Amino acid sequence: MTQTTTQAECFICSNPITYSPRYPERLCESCMKKAVNQQGEKITFYNESMSGGFISYNESTKLQGKEHICFVNGYECYADEAYMGGIVLVPTDKSKQKKENKGKQNKKIRILLMLISAVTAPVSIWAAYAISRNGYFNNVFKLFDVFTITGGTGMLLFFSLTFYRYKIVIGLIAALYAATGFYITYYYGYRDDVFLDTVAIVNLISACLLLVYLILSTDYVNQKTKDLQQKKAKGSSAWVLLIIAPVFLLIAAQIYFSIQGEELAETMIETAPYSTTIAAVKEVREYKTRNRSGATRLHKEALLQYTVNGFTFYRIIDNKTADFTTGSQLKLNYVIADPYMIKVLP
Repeated sequence: MTQTTTQAECFICSNPITYSPRYPERLCESCMKKAVNQQGEKITFYNESMSGGFISYNESTKLQGKEHICFVNGYECYADEAYMGGIVLVPTDKSKQKKENKGKQNKKIRILLMLISAVTAPVSIWAAYAISRNGYFNNVFKLFDVFTITGGTGMLLFFSLTFYRYKIVIGLIAALYAATGFYITYYYGYRDDVFLDTVAIVNLISACLLLVYLILSTDYVNQKTKDLQQKKAKGSSAWVLLIIAPVFLLIAAQIYFSIQGEELAETMIETAPYSTTIAAVKEVREYKTRNRSGATRLHKEALLQYTVNGFTFYRIIDNKTADFTTGSQLKLNYVIADPYMIKVLP
């Protein structure tokens, strides 16, 4: 349990309470109201008079007594008259050991889940890459969905377990991944090079989270974050800009470089050294997705297969205008330095 000379945490709920050297581990008033006896009957505690004393009151039997042992959220506690008056509830040694053991068990589970997600996420993303870039995209479209979602979920789980102490970061993680899922699902509809865009977005999220974590690790910002979570006066809010500004700058940079990358790709196809080859249409497909306004959108795509220097390449192109059929042959230009960059000739 973390504490300072002025601040401590409730033994049960970990909410901040005033530090007391006499009772370093005690319960807050909210948790004290949850006290029950061994039979599960609600029990409250009072002073006998203004001068002190101790009385327990069983709200089920309506009887007063001297019951000191009670239970809060399954933890055994001891209630007694506090020094200088009032009532104090402190955990028993049995409860302290129980909480310590539970903490160790939770830590083991958290580390295990982190290891599993750390392995699952990249493996799933790699599998999605293999599907999208090696000609199996059409054949196992649903499997591509599974790997993409599994990879994203694995990364979300990894970051959540890593930054679980920071509620603000957890909220940011959820918001970023929700935005990513919305962007990919409703804007792209899993078409063509969605994998590369997914990786770019995931890298952006990772960079944002790492930057935020490093900022939160500084003593000044860390204390301000705790004050905000405890609903204390925040004072100057300039520290918030240290988190918000870098995140938005990274997002703006991603958008800028994405646009520049598309323009560069178009320029390279037109100006870079290129060659011509014949591509065959392996498969065609149609499917529908819903856009952001809820309207149905029809997708028509063709899977191309072509060979360059003995290597086989696959690309999915929009088929709405051309309306190619399976087995069609077509000419295309490809950039010699990057055969994935193609332009279908009329």
